[in-house]
Amino acid sequence: MVAVIALLILLSPQDSRQQPTRFTAEISRGQDFEREFGSGLFFRLRASKDPQTPGWTIEVRPRGETNPEIEFSWVVTPPYRFFNPRYLEVSYGLSAKQIVEINPRDFNFGRNRAAYDSGAEAVRKLLWPAGIDDSELDRARKTLDELPTCRGTLRILDSRVGESIEWLKFEVELCR
Repeated sequence: MVAVIALLILLSPQDSRQQPTRFTAEISRGQDFEREFGSGLFFRLRASKDPQTPGWTIEVRPRGETNPEIEFSWVVTPPYRFFNPRYLEVSYGLSAKQIVEINPRDFNFGRNRAAYDSGAEAVRKLLWPAGIDDSELDRARKTLDELPTCRGTLRILDSRVGESIEWLKFEVELCR
């Protein structure tokens, strides 16, 4: 009887909601990719519009959000300056070949708008600490450490590269 109850608990709908979202897709240079998951979130590869840095940036955005600043992964995927694992673009002195060799790409994202708002405020304080006392900076660090987040992984399965990344086949796993 205990084993049956344990099995029912393992198969409960609550557990199924916590299973990661997984998918495989392909993308060509200059294209955006978007896939909804969880409760109104979108995983996105946003194509760079700058011809000097061709490629994509990994983003997690809420459905219906029109403000381009609201992006849930940047606040909890350091480093905040310089190269970041969310960048799949030819930048920071890395070639297209080097970019696709950085594999897999692990990133984090906030679970909701409240996590984004408090995380963004904390990161801004830490990035520009002039005039902010140490206790406030400590609170900002603590805020980031305690945010409800999920982890994502992008694995490049195949690619075509030249001067830029022409095409990618990739697999994504997102918890929610």
